[in-house]
Amino acid sequence: MQRRSGKIDGGVGGAGRAAKTITKWTGVNDRTAKNWILGYHGPSGEHLIELMGNSDTVLAVILELAGRDGALAEEQVKHLRHELRVVLDSLDAIYGSQNE
Repeated sequence: MQRRSGKIDGGVGGAGRAAKTITKWTGVNDRTAKNWILGYHGPSGEHLIELMGNSDTVLAVILELAGRDGALAEEQVKHLRHELRVVLDSLDAIYGSQNE
């Protein structure tokens, strides 16, 4: 989702590709998705939640507009810490725990 005059593209590329992706995520028809992308209309609350659930870009923009972008950063740090633990556990399993 890029915020240009209220337009939504889901952060997934050009208008054609974005419309297809948005249609897949929300179940709306192609014309509705294109209207959202062009900024003619916006998604309902239910559709906005679906977009946020599928697109980190949409979620980030919504949180930023709500003044809650720190919440996203905190969640991203939690996710990265988990991913690092998984990688370190995998390395330990492959190479064994070694003293540094």
